[in-house]
Amino acid sequence: KTAVRYKDMLKRINAEIGPIKLQDLRPDHLNRLYAKLAEPGQNKKTGGRLSRKTVLEHHHVISTIMEHAIRKHLIAFNPCRDATPPVADPPMPNYYQPADLALIRQALENESVKWYTLIHVLMLYGIRRGECAGIKLSAVDLRGKTITICSCVMYDPKNGVYEKPYL
Repeated sequence: KTAVRYKDMLKRINAEIGPIKLQDLRPDHLNRLYAKLAEPGQNKKTGGRLSRKTVLEHHHVISTIMEHAIRKHLIAFNPCRDATPPVADPPMPNYYQPADLALIRQALENESVKWYTLIHVLMLYGIRRGECAGIKLSAVDLRGKTITICSCVMYDPKNGVYEKPYL
């Protein structure tokens, strides 16, 4: 999923600064890119602007590429250090409150053991859906009262649904 997201970002990045040689890239080029990404029409889904967080993600991708270029001695400095990307809005935490969890547990009383167990594992351990879907029976130790997360079920448009083992 991350690779798909990076490829999408690189399309926008390359369209704007791709023709500029690495050693000629300056912070003002990047600032123009960030301003353009914040203009209406950049968001493919809504037709609106990209969020500050998304523009900042573009900055991080470019900065990572520039740091790699420094390590390969292709450039002497990272122009991202002097650019001024937008500051992302602080995330608003959205947690279930104990009363909400009690209502969910109550609703699960009439469900099959499969759904009851799945939702309880998600609620108790705070793992991701894909991690929960990747749990194998062999990873459950009833005596030791542990569950080992050893894989994750993922999706991307190119490969569809697939399982990715954790190392």
